[in-house]
Amino acid sequence: MKDNNKDTDEDQWYVLRVLFGRELKLKEKLEEKNIKCFVPLRYVETCVGGRTKRKLISAISCILFIHSNSAVIDDLKSEFECTFTFRYLIDKSTNKPMIVRDQEMNNFIAIAGNDELTEYVHYLGEEAKNLKRGEEVIIKSGIFKGIRGRIVRVKRQRRVMVELQGLANVVTAYIPNELLEKQINTNIR
Repeated sequence: MKDNNKDTDEDQWYVLRVLFGRELKLKEKLEEKNIKCFVPLRYVETCVGGRTKRKLISAISCILFIHSNSAVIDDLKSEFECTFTFRYLIDKSTNKPMIVRDQEMNNFIAIAGNDELTEYVHYLGEEAKNLKRGEEVIIKSGIFKGIRGRIVRVKRQRRVMVELQGLANVVTAYIPNELLEKQINTNIR
Protein backbone atom coordinates (compact mmCIF):
# COMPACT_ATOMS: atom_id res chain seq x y z
CA MET A 1 0.00 0.00 0.00
CA LYS A 2 0.98 3.56 -0.39
CA ASP A 3 1.12 6.65 1.76
CA ASN A 4 -2.43 7.87 1.33
CA ASN A 5 -3.12 11.44 0.31
CA LYS A 6 -6.66 12.18 -0.84
CA ASP A 7 -5.78 15.77 -1.74
CA THR A 8 -3.60 14.88 -4.74
CA ASP A 9 -4.86 15.43 -8.31
CA GLU A 10 -2.89 12.54 -9.78
CA ASP A 11 -4.69 9.37 -10.83
CA GLN A 12 -4.17 6.51 -8.40
CA TRP A 13 -5.74 3.15 -7.68
CA TYR A 14 -8.38 3.75 -5.01
CA VAL A 15 -10.29 0.93 -3.34
CA LEU A 16 -14.04 1.43 -3.13
CA ARG A 17 -16.62 -0.51 -1.12
CA VAL A 18 -19.78 -0.85 -3.19
CA LEU A 19 -22.83 -1.59 -1.10
CA PHE A 20 -25.42 -4.25 -1.91
CA GLY A 21 -23.09 -6.29 -4.16
CA ARG A 22 -23.48 -3.99 -7.15
CA GLU A 23 -19.77 -3.75 -8.00
CA LEU A 24 -20.15 -5.40 -11.42
CA LYS A 25 -22.95 -3.02 -12.45
CA LEU A 26 -20.93 -0.02 -11.25
CA LYS A 27 -17.94 -1.33 -13.22
CA GLU A 28 -20.08 -1.38 -16.38
CA LYS A 29 -21.16 2.24 -15.82
CA LEU A 30 -17.57 3.37 -15.18
CA GLU A 31 -16.32 1.61 -18.31
CA GLU A 32 -19.05 3.37 -20.32
CA LYS A 33 -17.48 6.64 -19.09
CA ASN A 34 -13.98 5.33 -20.04
CA ILE A 35 -12.86 5.26 -16.41
CA LYS A 36 -10.29 2.57 -15.70
CA CYS A 37 -11.51 0.17 -13.02
CA PHE A 38 -11.09 -3.45 -11.97
CA VAL A 39 -13.17 -6.07 -10.19
CA PRO A 40 -11.43 -9.44 -9.65
CA LEU A 41 -13.67 -12.28 -10.80
CA ARG A 42 -13.86 -16.01 -10.26
CA TYR A 43 -16.03 -18.82 -11.56
CA VAL A 44 -18.51 -20.65 -9.38
CA GLU A 45 -20.53 -23.67 -10.34
CA THR A 46 -24.16 -23.78 -9.31
CA CYS A 47 -26.75 -26.46 -9.79
CA VAL A 48 -29.99 -25.09 -11.22
CA GLY A 49 -32.78 -27.48 -12.16
CA GLY A 50 -30.39 -30.42 -12.19
CA ARG A 51 -27.96 -28.69 -14.53
CA THR A 52 -24.58 -27.32 -13.50
CA LYS A 53 -23.94 -23.78 -14.62
CA ARG A 54 -20.67 -21.88 -14.48
CA LYS A 55 -20.97 -18.22 -13.56
CA LEU A 56 -18.45 -15.38 -13.12
CA ILE A 57 -18.85 -13.56 -9.81
CA SER A 58 -16.86 -11.00 -7.87
CA ALA A 59 -13.94 -12.69 -6.08
CA ILE A 60 -13.76 -10.01 -3.37
CA SER A 61 -17.30 -9.17 -2.43
CA CYS A 62 -18.35 -5.51 -2.68
CA ILE A 63 -14.88 -4.25 -3.71
CA LEU A 64 -14.04 -2.23 -6.83
CA PHE A 65 -10.66 -0.72 -7.73
CA ILE A 66 -10.76 2.56 -9.63
CA HIS A 67 -7.84 4.38 -11.29
CA SER A 68 -8.74 8.03 -10.97
CA ASN A 69 -8.38 10.97 -8.63
CA SER A 70 -10.45 11.88 -5.59
CA ALA A 71 -12.21 14.80 -7.32
CA VAL A 72 -13.53 12.55 -10.10
CA ILE A 73 -14.58 9.87 -7.61
CA ASP A 74 -16.40 12.43 -5.47
CA ASP A 75 -18.21 13.70 -8.60
CA LEU A 76 -19.18 10.11 -9.46
CA LYS A 77 -20.55 9.61 -5.95
CA SER A 78 -22.85 12.61 -6.49
CA GLU A 79 -23.81 11.54 -10.02
CA PHE A 80 -24.66 7.95 -9.04
CA GLU A 81 -26.15 8.87 -5.66
CA CYS A 82 -29.56 7.33 -6.42
CA THR A 83 -28.26 4.30 -8.32
CA PHE A 84 -25.11 3.13 -6.52
CA THR A 85 -23.91 3.54 -2.99
CA PHE A 86 -20.12 3.38 -2.66
CA ARG A 87 -17.44 4.87 -0.49
CA TYR A 88 -13.70 4.83 -0.09
CA LEU A 89 -12.28 1.88 1.78
CA ILE A 90 -10.34 3.50 4.62
CA ASP A 91 -6.82 2.44 5.61
CA LYS A 92 -7.12 1.90 9.37
CA SER A 93 -3.50 2.87 10.05
CA THR A 94 -3.78 6.32 8.42
CA ASN A 95 -7.54 6.90 8.53
CA LYS A 96 -7.37 7.98 4.85
CA PRO A 97 -8.68 6.34 1.65
CA MET A 98 -6.82 3.15 0.76
CA ILE A 99 -4.55 3.56 -2.26
CA VAL A 100 -2.75 0.74 -4.09
CA ARG A 101 0.57 1.41 -5.84
CA ASP A 102 0.53 1.04 -9.62
CA GLN A 103 3.09 -1.80 -9.68
CA GLU A 104 1.23 -3.70 -6.95
CA MET A 105 -2.05 -3.29 -8.83
CA ASN A 106 -0.49 -4.30 -12.17
CA ASN A 107 0.77 -7.53 -10.58
CA PHE A 108 -2.62 -8.15 -8.98
CA ILE A 109 -4.49 -7.55 -12.26
CA ALA A 110 -2.07 -9.79 -14.16
CA ILE A 111 -2.92 -12.69 -11.86
CA ALA A 112 -6.54 -12.00 -10.95
CA GLY A 113 -7.66 -10.26 -14.15
CA ASN A 114 -7.55 -13.08 -16.67
CA ASP A 115 -10.90 -14.90 -16.74
CA GLU A 116 -9.36 -17.86 -18.59
CA LEU A 117 -6.85 -18.47 -15.77
CA THR A 118 -9.24 -18.40 -12.81
CA GLU A 119 -8.75 -22.12 -12.19
CA TYR A 120 -5.04 -21.42 -11.53
CA VAL A 121 -5.68 -18.56 -9.10
CA HIS A 122 -6.64 -18.81 -5.44
CA TYR A 123 -7.78 -16.02 -3.15
CA LEU A 124 -6.60 -16.16 0.41
CA GLY A 125 -8.53 -14.81 3.34
CA GLU A 126 -7.63 -15.47 6.95
CA GLU A 127 -5.27 -18.31 6.01
CA ALA A 128 -2.84 -15.77 4.47
CA LYS A 129 -2.08 -14.42 7.94
CA ASN A 130 -0.55 -17.77 8.87
CA LEU A 131 1.81 -17.83 5.88
CA LYS A 132 5.46 -17.11 6.49
CA ARG A 133 6.93 -14.51 4.23
CA GLY A 134 9.48 -15.90 1.83
CA GLU A 135 11.89 -14.69 -0.75
CA GLU A 136 10.81 -12.11 -3.27
CA VAL A 137 10.80 -13.46 -6.81
CA ILE A 138 9.84 -12.67 -10.36
CA ILE A 139 8.32 -15.34 -12.61
CA LYS A 140 10.55 -15.78 -15.69
CA SER A 141 8.16 -17.58 -18.06
CA GLY A 142 4.80 -19.21 -18.40
CA ILE A 143 1.32 -17.76 -18.09
CA PHE A 144 2.35 -15.55 -15.13
CA LYS A 145 5.59 -14.25 -16.70
CA GLY A 146 6.75 -10.94 -15.20
CA ILE A 147 4.72 -11.20 -11.99
CA ARG A 148 6.59 -10.11 -8.86
CA GLY A 149 5.64 -11.55 -5.50
CA ARG A 150 6.75 -13.66 -2.57
CA ILE A 151 7.16 -17.40 -2.39
CA VAL A 152 4.62 -19.03 -0.10
CA ARG A 153 3.45 -22.55 0.55
CA VAL A 154 -0.26 -23.21 0.21
CA LYS A 155 -1.69 -26.72 0.37
CA ARG A 156 1.88 -28.07 0.37
CA GLN A 157 2.75 -26.40 -2.93
CA ARG A 158 5.14 -23.56 -3.72
CA ARG A 159 3.24 -20.62 -5.12
CA VAL A 160 3.83 -16.93 -5.71
CA MET A 161 1.66 -14.55 -3.69
CA VAL A 162 0.81 -10.98 -4.63
CA GLU A 163 -0.44 -9.08 -1.62
CA LEU A 164 -2.54 -5.94 -1.48
CA GLN A 165 -1.71 -5.25 2.13
CA GLY A 166 -4.74 -5.16 4.40
CA LEU A 167 -7.13 -6.04 1.58
CA ALA A 168 -6.45 -9.16 -0.46
CA ASN A 169 -3.91 -11.82 -1.24
CA VAL A 170 -3.88 -13.82 -4.44
CA VAL A 171 -1.65 -16.79 -5.19
CA THR A 172 -0.77 -18.54 -8.41
CA ALA A 173 -0.94 -22.25 -9.04
CA TYR A 174 2.22 -24.29 -8.38
CA ILE A 175 5.34 -22.64 -9.86
CA PRO A 176 8.48 -24.78 -10.41
CA ASN A 177 11.84 -23.43 -9.19
CA GLU A 178 13.25 -23.11 -12.70
CA LEU A 179 10.60 -20.51 -13.56
CA LEU A 180 11.48 -18.29 -10.58
CA GLU A 181 14.22 -15.70 -10.30
CA LYS A 182 15.20 -14.34 -6.89
CA GLN A 183 14.93 -10.55 -6.59
CA ILE A 184 17.67 -8.60 -4.86
CA ASN A 185 15.50 -5.46 -4.52
CA THR A 186 13.19 -6.30 -1.61
CA ASN A 187 10.84 -3.38 -2.11
CA ILE A 188 7.85 -5.08 -3.77
CA ARG A 189 5.30 -3.26 -1.62
